[in-house]
Amino acid sequence: MVTKFCPRCFAMNKPTAERCEKCGADLDEPIGSDYIDRLIHALEHPEPNTRAMAAQLLGRIGSERGLNALCKKAITSRDMALLEAVAEALGNFRTQEAVWALAHLLRTSWLSVRVRAAEALRRIGTEQALTVLREVGANDQSPLVRRIASEQKTTARKGDSDANER
Repeated sequence: MVTKFCPRCFAMNKPTAERCEKCGADLDEPIGSDYIDRLIHALEHPEPNTRAMAAQLLGRIGSERGLNALCKKAITSRDMALLEAVAEALGNFRTQEAVWALAHLLRTSWLSVRVRAAEALRRIGTEQALTVLREVGANDQSPLVRRIASEQKTTARKGDSDANER
């Protein structure tokens, strides 16, 4: 049976319902003034795949509003799948805020989130991102995260030597 989610409160409704049984909202009512607002709103959706897809799309779009929402989720969420998607998405932003949020994710208990955060920091590639990766990732309990952190050192050194040759 198909379920209609309320665009405001995300309550489940019957497929034939026109108004939310919980909050009374029009089930066809659009949320937000634009697509980014809708994606930010979808980060709260009860369906896990919807939350993760919204995070991934916000990362691809690259808006500042999306960055702010992703950083907030990195700090407040306890949903492993969402945090994996948030870490991946934050890797598309070369900002101090993204690096701070990824540093937080690099300290979570979930290995898959730490791996994605380490990969995202390496992808960002700024000096600040690589410093966080060196300082936090190199001391991680997981050999995989430590390997990602050490691989970035080799890449950074190669890039530094290329810059010195010019």
